[in-house]
This record gives sequence, structure tokens and C-alpha cells, in this order.
Amino acid sequence: MVEQTQRELVHKVNNLIGVILTQAEVARAAGDLAAARSALEFITRAAEATIPFVRAVQAEQAAD
Repeated sequence: MVEQTQRELVHKVNNLIGVILTQAEVARAAGDLAAARSALEFITRAAEATIPFVRAVQAEQAAD
């Protein structure tokens, strides 16, 4: 179970990195405040969605 959760976490973190890079480029290319705010909101939601997976791995490691 630990390995599966860790694989899921790696996948989620990889997705998060992709979101950050993509949204930063979108905000940079658009060059306006509304685009930057939208990109930051998208990044925030992606980061918040990753938190449960990080906590699950931490809990499994603490249980070992």
C-alpha cells in the first residue's frame, strides 16, 4: 500500500509542477493582472489538491 500511495504522490507532484510551469507561462504571456490572478488561483487549487496525498504518505511513513 505504501508503494502505491508513493507512486500516486509522485504523479500528483509531477502534475503540480506542470501546472505551476504552464500557468506561470500563461500569466507571463498574457501580461495583465487578470491573467496573473487567474494563473495564481489555478496554481493554488492544484497545490491544495496535492496536500492530501502528501499527508497520506507522511502518515504511512510514521506508521512504519
